[in-house]
Amino acid sequence: MCSLALTCQGQVNRMYIEDFEIEPDSTVTVPLMLANESESRGLQYSLELPEGLELEEYELSRHSKRYGMHLTCRKVGERTYGAFVYPMELICYPPATSPIVMLTFTAGHDFKGGQILMRNGRGSTMDNQTFVIDCGTATVTVPAAALVGIPTDQKVGEDQFFH
Repeated sequence: MCSLALTCQGQVNRMYIEDFEIEPDSTVTVPLMLANESESRGLQYSLELPEGLELEEYELSRHSKRYGMHLTCRKVGERTYGAFVYPMELICYPPATSPIVMLTFTAGHDFKGGQILMRNGRGSTMDNQTFVIDCGTATVTVPAAALVGIPTDQKVGEDQFFH
């Protein structure tokens, strides 16, 4: 019997974005990584973004393109995106740790950091058996120097600033 985040062979498969830093009013591109212990024919996942961070662009990594994969991503909620990575032929990702998708994020002028929640990770085997993929949470921080001058309290008639 399979358990959460495990294939039937007892192997763990993970999908994650490493923690990163971004300044307000800037853009950064980061890889979504797959650490698969078994072959994976297709993937699906969802991303929930913190307030003030936007997903501007998404594209397959060179690794995914090498395996003839395709990517479909769409907004499914106010801050949530759903994505599918799939082949058009009978091709699988081999066991490895590799970038699967390149994600480009833009931080708004008042972005103060937060977490990107990755959920609903699923994969499929060559014979179309579904398995759960353990998904990570990425912490997005803003450099301390970028916070200088941003009001800490928005009370009417009184502005306070970091020193």
